[in-house]
Amino acid sequence: QDQLLAAVASARKRREEAEWQKRLFEMMGEDDNNDVSHFGGYEDVEAADRGGGDSWADDIAREVDARRRGGNLNMSKLMAEAARSVSAQQPSVSDGSRHKSASGGGPQKPAGGATGAADSSSSSARAAPAVRAAPAVDPEAAEEERLAARARDEARWSKLEANLAQAPEPSAATAGLGLREADLPWPSGPADNPLRIDPGGHPKVVRSQLRAGLLRWHPDKFEQRFGRLLVDGPEGKERASILGRVKALAQQLTRLMANMPSSENG
Repeated sequence: QDQLLAAVASARKRREEAEWQKRLFEMMGEDDNNDVSHFGGYEDVEAADRGGGDSWADDIAREVDARRRGGNLNMSKLMAEAARSVSAQQPSVSDGSRHKSASGGGPQKPAGGATGAADSSSSSARAAPAVRAAPAVDPEAAEEERLAARARDEARWSKLEANLAQAPEPSAATAGLGLREADLPWPSGPADNPLRIDPGGHPKVVRSQLRAGLLRWHPDKFEQRFGRLLVDGPEGKERASILGRVKALAQQLTRLMANMPSSENG
């Protein structure tokens, strides 16, 4: 019976200690953002902790209990004192790095038989700012920009066709006095998607838009429609540049269409 009572008392004590530890860490979490600034960061505390298990937390628990009974409890101050006490007993990660650089020796094991977890944590912390600095991509904003750019391209093309309809018949006086390369409504998309077609669209829709672009920018058809309006320039260089660019664009659209899924060809 005495052994049973002792076992019950021991179990109750362990349960009470576990509950106290839980309450302690909850209280610690409330002041976490302020307290961590006293000792630099989580990695420094973890690297400096060479005790077994939760030994430093046990010290805090005992100190909290004593100060609570005395009516003088300041969690932020208590955490800072505990951190300074632990840091004073062991060298910091930065001190170890400076010692390693000064000695010029090979890799050294951390004191107390600790593994390279602290170094790994420090490396992750150094890499974190670069990851956080990457701008977030808003799919909705990107889609709105794509549609707006495509609408601008179509409006410029419609304006070119309107000018063509109003242009006089070609003559010796008007030949080669019109459009320059900068005046043409070149597609504003990147090389892999010059027409700004929705890459996630239905294959039949994508193929139809590529075909319309090819009909628009086919070298022979383009020269037939707009050739009389193109500026010749010195030695016809600008005209040749325009037609060469039209040909390159048509070739790119042809490659994009050829890369469409074979099941959708035809």
